Amino acid sequence: MATAATLPSSDHIAHLLSGLYGDVAVTEAKTPIDTSAAYTAAAYIDDENIIQRLIVCDVAFANFAGAALTMVPPAIANDGVKSGQVAPNIQENLSEVFNICVNVFSDHSKQHLKLGSVVFPGGPIDETVAAAISASSDRTEFVAKIPRYGTGQIALLAK
Repeated sequence: MATAATLPSSDHIAHLLSGLYGDVAVTEAKTPIDTSAAYTAAAYIDDENIIQRLIVCDVAFANFAGAALTMVPPAIANDGVKSGQVAPNIQENLSEVFNICVNVFSDHSKQHLKLGSVVFPGGPIDETVAAAISASSDRTEFVAKIPRYGTGQIALLAK
């Protein structure tokens, strides 16, 4: 399990997500995200373009968080969950969410980090991101319930 000095707590994640979506309930996940199934990942790089942190989320979180940002109807997000895909407009929204999420690492890292790349289900496989997920030394996982949309899982990883 990750240490508080490396990765943010559930309270920190809840505060950030609640700022975007209203009252988001965040709890620790009981099981890890299955990265052999469809998932979305955001890689955060340092000034030398090396991946230092990642956010990995299941298809449910990807659809609900992306849709809720611009109030895409929940039925559209649910369709994405059922299909295991993330629609292009929801991908754009989720990329913005991931860009904002760099702030959860800024408070817990001495490095300057920025969003480097985002990987979506059905898109090209980024071997560098996949390798970074496998090699991560710290990982903490949360379940987040986004009001009016649903519940999904999000993991924060550190190199």
